[in-house]
Amino acid sequence: MLLGGHLSFSVYIVVLLYWRGDAWDWRATFVSFFVFEVLFAICFGLIFHVLRAYCRAVETLQQQLCWFTLDSAYSSCCETDHPSGLCDRDVILQCISFWFGSTRRFEDYVRSDVRLLLTKQLANEAVSYRRVLQFTTPVLWWFVDMAGLHTLNHSMFSWFIISLTYWLAMAPGGMKIALQLSYLVRRRCSRMCLDICVSVGLAATICLVSYGVWIFEMFFTRYLRTQMDELAAGFVTFGCFGMVTTLMWQC
Repeated sequence: MLLGGHLSFSVYIVVLLYWRGDAWDWRATFVSFFVFEVLFAICFGLIFHVLRAYCRAVETLQQQLCWFTLDSAYSSCCETDHPSGLCDRDVILQCISFWFGSTRRFEDYVRSDVRLLLTKQLANEAVSYRRVLQFTTPVLWWFVDMAGLHTLNHSMFSWFIISLTYWLAMAPGGMKIALQLSYLVRRRCSRMCLDICVSVGLAATICLVSYGVWIFEMFFTRYLRTQMDELAAGFVTFGCFGMVTTLMWQC
């Protein structure tokens, strides 16, 4: 999923680099929105489809651990009539009773502590903030390319701060929203075509949210530049979005 996400972002950013349009021309903005919405749904539909399947797998594992019992656990030697004369299952059960006091206490431990720790690790650490930064690096490349169009002056440093804002704050924040929405719509549909449509619709929804956040950032930064220096406005924007993203990933 990491490689697929990085590839999808790379294709999406390449199109953005060669797209020509005036951000303040509303007709051009509408056309850009439609093109980017379709492109985002195509590039990331499969990624969200895999992400929904992953959420279902984590939920299934959690349900299985809730009903974990040693009564249904068998060893391979039980199927071959114990050729060595010893039953590995009996040996393991004796070790568990020695370590935990009883098999019942071990089962309770698996159903409670192990289930919570494993679910937390699979749900939160598998798609961590660091991994999100890895496959959203094309976002940084795009803004660095935009910054390179300016000479070594105030405007160049301002673009660099904006690139950090999108890469370190806005992109991870959008990914956090995508993770939560993927979990909400994790249920498999009765037909494969409907299930794929849900994943593509999820990608289109994330694109719509991202587009709205981008418009808000554009107007917010434009307003700050009327109140303070251009570079200072960039730092303020970075701080505001950075705090929101930090809260999102900590909750």
